[in-house]
Amino acid sequence: MKQEDLFEAIGNVESSRLLRTELETTAPSAVTHEEDKPMKKQSVKRIIRNLLIAAVLVSMLGITAYAAAGYLLFENPEEMLNSIFGDKTGYDHKDLTHWTDPEKPGEVYDNPAYDRVPVDEEVIQSEAAPLVTPVGQSISWEGYTLTVDANMYDKVTKCGVLTYTIENPDGLPHYEVANNGEIYFPDGEILHVNQYGYSYVIKDQTTENKLTATYYYQLRNPDASNLELTLSEYVMKNTEAYQQKLEAIREQLMREHTQEEALAFEKTYVSSDWEWFEANFTREELIQKGYEAMLLMSQERMALDAQCVCPDSITIPETALGEMSSITLADGKIKVSPIAICVDTTDMQDYPNGYIAVTKIRFKDGTEYLVRDDATANYMFAVGDTDRDVTFMFNRMIDVNEISSVILDGGLAFSVS
Repeated sequence: MKQEDLFEAIGNVESSRLLRTELETTAPSAVTHEEDKPMKKQSVKRIIRNLLIAAVLVSMLGITAYAAAGYLLFENPEEMLNSIFGDKTGYDHKDLTHWTDPEKPGEVYDNPAYDRVPVDEEVIQSEAAPLVTPVGQSISWEGYTLTVDANMYDKVTKCGVLTYTIENPDGLPHYEVANNGEIYFPDGEILHVNQYGYSYVIKDQTTENKLTATYYYQLRNPDASNLELTLSEYVMKNTEAYQQKLEAIREQLMREHTQEEALAFEKTYVSSDWEWFEANFTREELIQKGYEAMLLMSQERMALDAQCVCPDSITIPETALGEMSSITLADGKIKVSPIAICVDTTDMQDYPNGYIAVTKIRFKDGTEYLVRDDATANYMFAVGDTDRDVTFMFNRMIDVNEISSVILDGGLAFSVS
């Protein structure tokens, strides 16, 4: 590959990046189970999927997803909902903890506390269980089998939960479980979903060769209204055969390009951040980074990665999904369903903060559900387009008919009319 082709490719990287605004300062979902500190995710692996697929068009034969009868993981919807929204997950309570980054001595960070509660059986029966639908579809690729068991969705907040398994008789790649149950594959996520969300382990149904999990999600992809799941490119990228081919491409680039060319490429690749890179890395390290950037952008690498696309997927149409009871407050700026709350303070000129730091729900009996403050994170995810527009998916299920008010930063209260 010519050097000018590589440099030209750099200019196209930004358009391929999937931007995702998360409102978690130090999220419990980023905490390792063993060390109680955030897991360092390899962002570059998440950046290039669309770029790689678009770079080289490969025709593939589809394999029809095959169906399995009935519920596979639970006896009925009630059992499923008790398992994923109750306080028997194995990851139910944690106090506020602290951690330090070895690379930043002296700086201490907080990991928020969280607390799960028993499920409200009446809410399950009236609101949630009727919306649980069995999916019962599986796809297989490269020794892995993805099975989607059941799904529940709420149109009001566009949030839902989906249960699934990933199996491989030869074993699964190494993955980590955070202290709140979130799953993370350090070498690349095995499940690819086209909508925002997080996977949490179902502990008592997971084995050495089978991962059983719940995907908590929100439909917020501007390019797709359906929920689509497939096996990710890392199913193939984690194989020895792929790594050998990748190493051959790397060695070829190092033969064809001098160290000065690699250094120049890295300078162009990091662009405005070059001054920081130059101050924090040695010349040898920058040269190595330059070769890796060349590898990332090379046509040969893109051609190789374009083959790492599962030929099939499981699709759940939005039109087949349901709607829960809900309440609306603050002239439509706040929407609450049994599983999530959407808050938009963008146009509230008297809002005390530039971001939503406190969200609390008060019930008619005087009790409160603290969704979030500086020391607490009682949610499965927090996501929004800006810091003033956020959806929190709850770590429990609530009765919206018992809500008296929603309280935000500065004690700003919005009552149910």
